[in-house]
Amino acid sequence: MQKPVTRRWTAAVVALFSACAAIAASAVIASFGASQQPAVSGPSSTSVFDPARTAFVVTDGAGGELPGCGAISAIDTLTGEVLYQSPRRGSRSDLAAAEDFSLFASGGGAGGDKRMYLLDAGAASPDEWAVRVFWSPAGPRQLNGSATAILNGDLYFGLHGGFEEGFGLGRVPLDRIEDTPDLQDVNPVEAVYSLRQLHLIQILPDPDGRHLHLLAQESRTPTSPTDVVETQALQIHTVDTTIMAARVAPQVLPPLVVSEPPGAGLREVGIHNWLQNGRLAYMTLLPAGAGGGPRDRWVAVNRLVAPEISFANIRGGSREAVTASLPADFTLAGAVAANHGWHNPGLLAVHGGDKVAVFDMDPLEGLLHERSRIDITPVVSSLLDDGRMMPGRIAWSADGSQLIVAGNEGTAEVLILDVGACGDTLTLRHVVTVCPYAEYNGLAGIVTANGSLPPPAPSPEACPTPFWMPEPWPVGSPFSLALPWVSAGG
Repeated sequence: MQKPVTRRWTAAVVALFSACAAIAASAVIASFGASQQPAVSGPSSTSVFDPARTAFVVTDGAGGELPGCGAISAIDTLTGEVLYQSPRRGSRSDLAAAEDFSLFASGGGAGGDKRMYLLDAGAASPDEWAVRVFWSPAGPRQLNGSATAILNGDLYFGLHGGFEEGFGLGRVPLDRIEDTPDLQDVNPVEAVYSLRQLHLIQILPDPDGRHLHLLAQESRTPTSPTDVVETQALQIHTVDTTIMAARVAPQVLPPLVVSEPPGAGLREVGIHNWLQNGRLAYMTLLPAGAGGGPRDRWVAVNRLVAPEISFANIRGGSREAVTASLPADFTLAGAVAANHGWHNPGLLAVHGGDKVAVFDMDPLEGLLHERSRIDITPVVSSLLDDGRMMPGRIAWSADGSQLIVAGNEGTAEVLILDVGACGDTLTLRHVVTVCPYAEYNGLAGIVTANGSLPPPAPSPEACPTPFWMPEPWPVGSPFSLALPWVSAGG
């Protein structure tokens, strides 16, 4: 099992990403509105927690008070060492990061008072990093689910606004969040975007620093022990945060195929909510300019039990989604991650439950070509009595040379894979334990700096650039990373 870094070591390190130099984006994507946001700053490549080789993960909190369970952990992807673990303060789900990685957010849930945990990581030593809590008491505009994002000094999250507003997106300034529940008798929500009857599953900030892309999912429940829920509707809403409104109609996607067994969730209290309102659908942004248009913004979304990936241009051009089939031996399409790094550019990674594969893709035509794969031990939830295989998280390392993957190897829930030969090889490099609870390996979120760092000089040996990507390869924004990143589910 990997060990957390010692107090003696941590006292000597500088702050993670907090004292970073600004990295100007080399390409700024045109916004939906008339104005554009300034270029954002990203993590520094000189940090002791080198962003080029660091991944942050969070487990779902199962494992009681065991060290690392429910903690936010920093992992060196080259050595597999756990560099840091936050104090555990209850169950966590998913993970979001500020653009300079000085703040992380994780939490959510369903039923009763809810909470989200904020890790302030801007101090000069990780020993000084502190956790505070966003308390959300039961009532109108309460935190709902675990979709989370941090943007321009504000915390965004899924909420339930009551009968009139339904489900939606909430915003609260970070400086209004106190760590004392008595100070928050009501939910301090500053603004709301309503999704009506759709649950907010994931929030992806656009690299323009202004828009949020919301993955929203229907949440139909069985009406009897024999009822079968086959599909759940999916939509993508793009919200301008300056007005908390959408300027374009929602993008309708092919539905998520769940095919739950009869009466799923009626046998055990809370399990159905966990499945339906948790993270079954995953969205990833493709590199800016995919499709050839400067205003294009393509996404890829999984279809779960249907072994397919949907592609949609949510910013320009055709609004009709296209669907690509995975190989015939895939029985599950879990998390997806498009590579924004300088190694293996433009490849798509898919978590298939019992396998991980890397693909070339053509989002315009809806085509996938498998480059490599590796079999893994399936993640199976001990909470469900049918032993079904669960979708797992996946993310690219900062430079695109590795994948960080949800796994189930003994007590290890994190797998680090090397991606070589321009995507033609996948090799298991490390298995990492952050929560020593083998009965339920629940990796709930991953954040890396993929897409936010410039290539080193001299430039590494280049892999072929997909035809649908612009050249030269642009430096993106840290907002592109958090994929799973960020958010939602569990």
